[in-house]
Amino acid sequence: MKRKYFPFPLLLILALVVIVYCEVVVVKAIRNKLDIFGTERQKKYTLYIGLSDGETQEEKFTYDEAKQIMYDISRKFAEGYTIYDARGYWYEGDTNKMFSENTLVCVLFDIEPENVKNIMDEAIKAFNQNSILLEIDTVRRAFYSKEE
Repeated sequence: MKRKYFPFPLLLILALVVIVYCEVVVVKAIRNKLDIFGTERQKKYTLYIGLSDGETQEEKFTYDEAKQIMYDISRKFAEGYTIYDARGYWYEGDTNKMFSENTLVCVLFDIEPENVKNIMDEAIKAFNQNSILLEIDTVRRAFYSKEE
């Protein structure tokens, strides 16, 4: 009497389905356990805006004046933002010199890419910059409040 065997390709497909299903379930469980804050994935845009004039390389604004300009620009296009001051450094190999300048950092969430571009266009003009460094990240974020 001949034995009937389960077809190998079908067995292989069944094994792969079980492995993928188990992996999805385990990964989801781990994420839920680690994610006690209920975070969501979101685009984060960070703008680095140098305060040295693009032509003269001299700073024409104090941090407070520059922040006010950025507040006025940002509020036209964004519902919320964070602006803080920093110091930017870079090395130019052609001249073998290290440079630095006062810099504003503007962090944006919940904003359309077109509005990020609008903010950068206005900031380039307002601060007479040649360019602005834009950093785009996908991050997990949550608003935390203490439960009573």
